[in-house]
Amino acid sequence: MIEEVVEQGVIPASAAKIAQRLGDAGQRLVLCGHSHIPRIVSLSRGVQIVNPGSVGLQACDDTRPWPHYMETGSPHARYAVIDREKDSWRINLLAVEYDWSAASQDARKGNRPDWAHALETGYALKTPV
Repeated sequence: MIEEVVEQGVIPASAAKIAQRLGDAGQRLVLCGHSHIPRIVSLSRGVQIVNPGSVGLQACDDTRPWPHYMETGSPHARYAVIDREKDSWRINLLAVEYDWSAASQDARKGNRPDWAHALETGYALKTPV
């Protein structure tokens, strides 16, 4: 929703592209996810778009539409707290410490070295092609 995968990698989507994706939706608050990247976007028409990030996997890779990485750059679990204040929203993106070393070890035991690396570092495991 608020990122775009291009041949060179992942970039923030432009306000125009995000507005196009929203269409005529009349909501003033839109929640999204999937990219693992915490971000708040405010559009000029008064819409707030929130991606809280990921509680459980801070980085990942994909091959479509092009090979790319989604990374937060830290192992913290992430979530959002959103409060209504009169005619607006108060949005807080939070990063929480937890035992990411233990989570990484569990991923290794499950034969997921890619997840182990992401949980420990917030970066995707980049393997040579």
